Parts: sequence; structure tokens; C-alpha cells
Amino acid sequence: MPAAAVPPPSPQLTGAAPAPQAAAAATPAPAWWWLIPAALAGAIAAWLLLRRRDSKPAARAESAPAAAPPPSPEQPPLPAGPETLKLTLEPVRLSITLINAALQYRVTLANRTAAPFRQVALALDMIGAHASLSDDSQLARDGAALELRHELFDLSPDEVVELVGEIRLPLTDVRAIRAGSALLFVPLVRLRADFDGQTLTHVTVFGEAPNFPAGPLRPFRLDLGPRLFDDLATREIAI
Repeated sequence: MPAAAVPPPSPQLTGAAPAPQAAAAATPAPAWWWLIPAALAGAIAAWLLLRRRDSKPAARAESAPAAAPPPSPEQPPLPAGPETLKLTLEPVRLSITLINAALQYRVTLANRTAAPFRQVALALDMIGAHASLSDDSQLARDGAALELRHELFDLSPDEVVELVGEIRLPLTDVRAIRAGSALLFVPLVRLRADFDGQTLTHVTVFGEAPNFPAGPLRPFRLDLGPRLFDDLATREIAI
């Protein structure tokens, strides 16, 4: 039975995330948070506001250059162009039990070059997006190891390969976002492909399909008990 869309209460980030340290520097919301439904924007903004109030202002250098504006979210760059390995994730089905969240997935790899790729290996995992986590840790830019799931195969020029599998994430490891009485799960799938001495990282946020074309993804509710979701959609996050 598909989940009902989350009504837009006045969300508050309480309970689900550890309290930020008072000395932590204020951090703007990552540019990719625009992919997450607007119903969560208030929760993120409230958490950031509290963090700014609790933090001490950092000393400014007299000749510090102005920060460059973030890239426009309307046209995020793709993590890989057509001249190299093209990596695409398709979430097939998500099941939420009393113990874990299990995602059945399909990954497509396409060699868009005139040379073969040797000893391709693919590692991936799933986490919950949360404003208390750093941008680098959520987007796998901190060097964290991902679980190796598909390894040592070659990819000929113009060859396309589909890989299938399942990722399980214990609910105890999910940092849920509290919005009113709802506990929301916004999953990120992080993939890292190694081939011919190159590394390609790809991160996708997914949720229930939007209620209207080009609408926001709908997060999964963890407070409604075990459920099965098979009408899923993704948004690609630029690394």
C-alpha cells in the first residue's frame, strides 16, 4: 500500500539528530538539498538557525575574498560525461521492516569510449540524508570506504552492463528527520566505480515518485510501521 504524502506541518528537528556542538561554525545548507521536498526545508532551516545562534562568529581576515556563490541547482552537472564511464542507478523496490530498510536496485554501466575498461569494481551503500551530517560525509567525499558488491569484470567499448543487488540499512543507523509527528527517511545511495586507475563517485537521492511532473520526491515515513514501496523516483546529485 503506497504511503500517504506527508502533510506540511511546521517541522522541527528534535530528537532524531544529536545536538550540535556550541563551538561549531555555521554551515549553509548544501546546494543539493533543493532536491529534497519543500516540506523538509523548514526543518533544515530551523536546525541551521539554532546552530548559528549557538556558534561563535569566526574571526574575519581583513583581505578575505568574498565567497563564490553556489552553483545554480536548476542545472546540476552530471558526474560523468559521455566520454567516459556512464553510471546510472535505478531503485526498484524499497521495503521497510521493523529491523531495516532494504533496497533492491539496478545499476547500469556504459562504456562511452573507444577503449575497453579493465577490472571494473563497483562499491555502494545507502545512508539517510540529514542536516547534522557534513556535506562531504553524505556525498562520500571524505574517503569513507563503501561496501564492494560487484568486482573484476571488463567493459568493452560501447558495452552496457546491468548489475542487480540489494542493500540493507538497519533502522538503528538511520538518522530520521522529525517533521511534527512524522519520522522521515531521505535515502542516499552512494556508488563508487574503480576502473583502469580511475575512480567515479555517483550519489543519488530517491523517494516515492512525485505527486505531479517535476515535483519533489516524497520521503519515506518510518513512523507508520512496515511498508513496501515500488513507485520510486530518483534525483542525481552532482559531486
